[in-house]
Amino acid sequence: MSPESSLNPNFETLRLRLSSLRAERGLTYEKLSELSGVSRSTLIAMETATPRSRRPGRPASRGSLESWWRVAHALNVPPSELFKALDG
Repeated sequence: MSPESSLNPNFETLRLRLSSLRAERGLTYEKLSELSGVSRSTLIAMETATPRSRRPGRPASRGSLESWWRVAHALNVPPSELFKALDG
């Protein structure tokens, strides 16, 4: 991996990985929220890159490290495996 690419993590691949894992396990946003302790609106924002707020100019959520960690454990995936998608 070049130094330049390491400065630009591939969040789209991470989002697709989350979507795939959630679908494979047959989990709704509501159920994953219950299992992870991450709010439904945050999960949707993490997976779809949509802003959690309707305020104009508000950036899309990438989710906090804690949120991704909680989601990984709720999906029974080591966080390191989930985060490998960032290099994709």
